[in-house]
Amino acid sequence: MFNGKWVKKDTSLDLRYSCSVDSLSYILFQVWDDSLSYRFAEIPDSNLSQVNHSLGQWLRNDIGLWGRNCIVEYFWKFNTMHPDDMSAIILTNYHRQLNGMAANTEDQVMMFKSFWKNEFGLEYELKDSFNWEFPPSMWDMGITIYK
Repeated sequence: MFNGKWVKKDTSLDLRYSCSVDSLSYILFQVWDDSLSYRFAEIPDSNLSQVNHSLGQWLRNDIGLWGRNCIVEYFWKFNTMHPDDMSAIILTNYHRQLNGMAANTEDQVMMFKSFWKNEFGLEYELKDSFNWEFPPSMWDMGITIYK
């Protein structure tokens, strides 16, 4: 089930994505084995941060979130700069679509913006993409601790 509807997987699809989070969610639905999607859908929404290190790392590397491409520029429009945040939003959207919930992408973006601002006084705005440096990750700052 995807977005509350039964959808037949089409293995003949050209799996290039357009530059939106929704298209990436659909690609994940097509690529992931049903058992993986089913297990992923069972994770409580509040625990998704625990899979962002592993699945998120795969996404960041596979989609190229550390570089510059159309999906990265899509996130830059919302001043979402860090690949960790991007992969978390992609995974959360996919999880919510599997569970028939609204993605609320704007709320997710605001959550990350307020995190960086409230915790570290950082507000990111892309003004010069040629001299861009990535903000520190939560791992580098020692604030992500799993129990």
